[in-house]
Amino acid sequence: MDYFEIYHPGLSIDCVIFGFHEKELKVLLLKMQNMDKWAVPGGFVKKDEDVDTAAVRVLKERASVTDVYLKQYHLFGDITRNNSAYVDKLVDKKVITDKSSLWFHQRFVTLGYYALVEFSKVTPAPDHISDSCEWVSLSELPELILD
Repeated sequence: MDYFEIYHPGLSIDCVIFGFHEKELKVLLLKMQNMDKWAVPGGFVKKDEDVDTAAVRVLKERASVTDVYLKQYHLFGDITRNNSAYVDKLVDKKVITDKSSLWFHQRFVTLGYYALVEFSKVTPAPDHISDSCEWVSLSELPELILD
């Protein structure tokens, strides 16, 4: 896949999805393939789509979550924000190719979205670069990638 052809460079989206279950607030997380790293569902904005449409698409592609009202809450853009060490691990674990790592090594500003969903109506499923997609209690959050 040629990320530079399809997606707007330097712009990404992260979706924080909350659900209430068994008297606890939980968040939907992806466990990255072959790694002990977790992330919220995220992805990139296509050159021909607006950011809100991209957020809906990303959530469907990364976690099989649909029919959710998402609200933009923050723009993450600190100059020191960097994920190079993580990208190198993805290449080492063969989750992404050397060629696609060029895309992932660039600086990204990330639009954060959030939603509160009906827990029982969501059946999360991992995407092609994740081992699992799970609800995690806020009191038991693992260390997350980047923000």
